[in-house]
Amino acid sequence: NFAAAYYEKGTAHLKANSLDKALEAFVKAVSIDQEYFEAKYSVGYTQYLKKNYEVASAIFIDVLKQRRDFAEAYMYLGISLYYLKNAKDAETALKAAVSITNDARVALAHRFLGGLYIQADRKGEAAAELQKYLDLVPSAPDAGRLRSTIEGLKKKS
Repeated sequence: NFAAAYYEKGTAHLKANSLDKALEAFVKAVSIDQEYFEAKYSVGYTQYLKKNYEVASAIFIDVLKQRRDFAEAYMYLGISLYYLKNAKDAETALKAAVSITNDARVALAHRFLGGLYIQADRKGEAAAELQKYLDLVPSAPDAGRLRSTIEGLKKKS
């Protein structure tokens, strides 16, 4: 009944990309200690990786009740909501992430904000967010395509 041991076990499984085993260990850690913040977040993150976006978003909301300043939880909540087609709440969560910090840990928040803004035909805002993403991750695998997209959006806005 040592929650930290289960958390560490889950972290090892996560690094090995054994998502089911990682989830099992993180859930066990939370069952031992319901206030174990890192384990609770890791349950949400693992659910996110497994593409269980409804479950992940509910867990991230719970995590954020415990710690309102956790940018990564806002980012993954926003991305989960994006995939659940909840654009309004996704935008709110993603903006919260980048308002807390604007470093590479939340770079994906800018990318998904750019996607939301493209869908909403907000070309100037989309270009700015995608540029912020590239500023944080200049060696992104699709950086060339994103630069072309940004130029196209700037021309149309």
